Amino acid sequence: MLIFVIQGAITLFVVGMIVGVLGERVKHPVSIAVNLFVIGLLFALGSLMNVEPGRPSGNGNLAWFLVIPLAALGLVLLYQLYAARLLRRFTPLALAFVLLGLLAHQAAGFDLQHARYRHLQEKAALIQRQTTAYEGGYPVSLGWESMHMNGHFFHLNTYLLFVGWIAIVAVVGLLVETLLRRRKGGALS
Repeated sequence: MLIFVIQGAITLFVVGMIVGVLGERVKHPVSIAVNLFVIGLLFALGSLMNVEPGRPSGNGNLAWFLVIPLAALGLVLLYQLYAARLLRRFTPLALAFVLLGLLAHQAAGFDLQHARYRHLQEKAALIQRQTTAYEGGYPVSLGWESMHMNGHFFHLNTYLLFVGWIAIVAVVGLLVETLLRRRKGGALS
């Protein structure tokens, strides 16, 4: 439990440092594109740390160290999308349609994830039947913390799901802000 508190504190510190260094440039479209690119690189790095079921990992699952920078960059991206001028130009109806599109994307992405996980389970079960630990094989673990799951958690679909959830939170925040502003007659403090 303490490790999660420490990770959260480090994440907030990194977010503060990034936003402090970028200042007003954090809202610029180029900085948003760079942030998306860096998040994509971290997902690619996590995918490269994948271990096929039935093979040894060597040093355990190091891909989970990517959670801290991904959380920090995700929070920065949330702020960037919320503060971006482009999304603020949309009417509430247009933002609602954007939100529906993002939710449809999430549903399709989760369905694809489920199919990929089923395929990974079938592959692991086949390897488990072919090789036992006694014969020199390695036991297959498919828990969320397993190094065999890196390929399942770090790939293009999960990158798009990650960015999609951040965009959903930003759009919902903008919708709430717009509706509150209209309710109060245009003055939102």
